[in-house]
Amino acid sequence: HTTRPPREGEADGSHYWFIDETKMLELVREGAFIEVKAIHGATIYGTSVDAYKLVLNNGHRPLLVIDVQGEEEISRAVPALRPYFILPPSFDDWMDRLHSRGVITKEDKVNRMASARREIQTVSNNPAYILVVNDKVNQAAEEILSGKYDEKEQAKNKKLAKRLLEQLNAGTRA
Repeated sequence: HTTRPPREGEADGSHYWFIDETKMLELVREGAFIEVKAIHGATIYGTSVDAYKLVLNNGHRPLLVIDVQGEEEISRAVPALRPYFILPPSFDDWMDRLHSRGVITKEDKVNRMASARREIQTVSNNPAYILVVNDKVNQAAEEILSGKYDEKEQAKNKKLAKRLLEQLNAGTRA
């Protein structure tokens, strides 16, 4: 669930459940979420208990696409959780992807970069995270769904995370 409006091409019930803030807060008070957080300073995202149970009841293994704060919340209840963190292949690719989503305000970009800085710092200091570079979507998805990872690749991905963090801190596109 999210309180942000759908982007072009997104459909309610497929990409997210798009709801207004009043309804989201009502569901939060009712305890309807496994995890729920305000992201980038304005938008609320949450994983509903009902959606999670629906996946389990259909015989599937849930794959939650959540931020680091949500993962930390869930990990307290499910210590065996194996979190993955997806990195862009480079800072320039990352910025291109961000801007290709449509118009982004300067304030929104600043908030997103601050969130990204905190998240990359967190995962870089937490050995539980498996870092995956999303250069090719199918390859990244396969890597995540397989549950396997290579230590040499992880060392390379940690160096990439460090470079991304340095570029975020420098505020450059270099």
